[in-house]
Amino acid sequence: MLIFKDVFSGEEVGSDSFPIIDEEPVLCLQGSLIRKSLVGNVDIGANASAEGGDETYDDQVVSIINIVDAHGLQTTSYDKKSYMGHIREYLKNVVERLKVEKPERVAPFQLAAKDFVAKVIKDFGEYSFYTGPSYDPTGMVILMKYSTDGSTPYFYIWKDGISQEKY
Repeated sequence: MLIFKDVFSGEEVGSDSFPIIDEEPVLCLQGSLIRKSLVGNVDIGANASAEGGDETYDDQVVSIINIVDAHGLQTTSYDKKSYMGHIREYLKNVVERLKVEKPERVAPFQLAAKDFVAKVIKDFGEYSFYTGPSYDPTGMVILMKYSTDGSTPYFYIWKDGISQEKY
């Protein structure tokens, strides 16, 4: 399994354990809603209460997106102006990194990133925003948009903003 880590924050932003579509300059990870118990396993092997009867508990079950749960992603919010401020700075950092590590990627990345950001801004209201657990302001903002069926979440991570670790 490959874990995708943000090169600036070092935090996990995804993995290849989810279906992936390469949509240059991003990887699109397909998530799904899962049901998760907030209580967990309370069977500790004790006997029923001395007062008689079985003890019960209320299990709280929530729906959560599997990618968010697996990588500890946190929701954040942006308006267009603040997102544009963040993305300009973030893309500038990615380009500086590419100039050192992969200079041949700079021009294709800049062109593809410009087109992708324009697409995001056009449909801005359809996106949700996620960060790593530390909310690192220099880190990647992961975009999430539901498919046209309204039930399948797709997460967009910048290909040139991740490193891959094999587990």
